Amino acid sequence: MLPAAVLPLLGLAAGILFSRAWNSGALARWQRLPDPPASPVRIVGGSTSAVSIQASDGRVYTCNPSDSPCWVEDEQPVALPARSEACEQYPLHYSVSPAPGKVVDALQVQWCHFEAGEEVNYVVLEDGSVWSWRHRDANFLNLARMFAALAGGFLVGVLSSAALLLAVWLRRRARHAHN
Repeated sequence: MLPAAVLPLLGLAAGILFSRAWNSGALARWQRLPDPPASPVRIVGGSTSAVSIQASDGRVYTCNPSDSPCWVEDEQPVALPARSEACEQYPLHYSVSPAPGKVVDALQVQWCHFEAGEEVNYVVLEDGSVWSWRHRDANFLNLARMFAALAGGFLVGVLSSAALLLAVWLRRRARHAHN
């Protein structure tokens, strides 16, 4: 049965497509940060873990999304990132989706290494909201993720083929029982 034999191959192909989409950052999504205490005017600094904005009240606030509260007034904001030789030698090429609104200010921060990388994009939108887009990557994890997606896709294909073959066999058996 040709269709049943093709399902594992289709599962493998789906696994490859999923792992490529994951590794490229295509599955990462923009996340809205909590609203700052005052309307943001511009981004004045950032890192892969925090962003600093200047607000309409003239103060600088820094948000680390893993902290509570996220926004704190900051006398020494996170600096703007310097050019990274590692990122020039091992550039990241992620698929960043468009921001969820009209961008007033933006900052891209990258951390690069020959076997890993991370990119975070921060934007201030026209409506005063602050958003971040984040993707982390590691070559050895990419391989593990790829093999898991391939194995999962192949397994789904094999199980689908087995279910299809079982259904055909049961149907034929039922027909022979009526004859």
